[in-house]
Amino acid sequence: MAINTDSVNKQIYDLIKKDILERRLKPGEKIDTKGIAEANGVSVMPVRDALQQLATTGLVVKRGRVGFYVRKFSPLEIAQILEMRTMFELHCMRLHMRLINKNQARQILQQLVSATSVVELDALDREIHFLSIAASNNPFLIEEYEKLSALFSLGVFGGEEANVHIAQKEHIAILTAILDEDIDLAVNLLSRHLARATEEITDIYMTDHASAGGEWAALSSTLPASSV
Repeated sequence: MAINTDSVNKQIYDLIKKDILERRLKPGEKIDTKGIAEANGVSVMPVRDALQQLATTGLVVKRGRVGFYVRKFSPLEIAQILEMRTMFELHCMRLHMRLINKNQARQILQQLVSATSVVELDALDREIHFLSIAASNNPFLIEEYEKLSALFSLGVFGGEEANVHIAQKEHIAILTAILDEDIDLAVNLLSRHLARATEEITDIYMTDHASAGGEWAALSSTLPASSV
């Protein structure tokens, strides 16, 4: 990848974050700081700076002088992250749906209908889910959601293509309900979408944490899907 020197840190940050969210860098894997620097023609310093920033999002952990590792979340932590996302988004949809920017929602819907690739659909996912958060006009709520946004993206990117297109249809239905100003329908559709997404993300992490044995089964009833 060619790095623009005007924003080296940001580009390296985005590159590593993308590799983590798309699971090219696996949970528990040591991040090759020198290798990333060499592959992108930069010094080690901006890579370390990017990793320090990623550590503040919760995606990366630093282990003393050993280096940086992709954070390996336990089944309980995944359940708690998904529960937090559900709480934020359903709360805002119930209370603030009518304040959503309809022009923005309409534009996103048009892009969503015409999108054909997984990359396009992944890029629209966050915009759709952030609509009701932004509509709250609550800077404290928005700030907290933003702090957790990287964790909320776990399992979202690079999923099975069939599931991505299922999400596309669900998002179209949610946006249509928003534009029709049907709060009950929008909340119901979002609730069902988040429940299905929770199951999908859980399946992804069951695969990544196959060695966890029966821990996932023991915790399955605690996932947000059961209460949405």
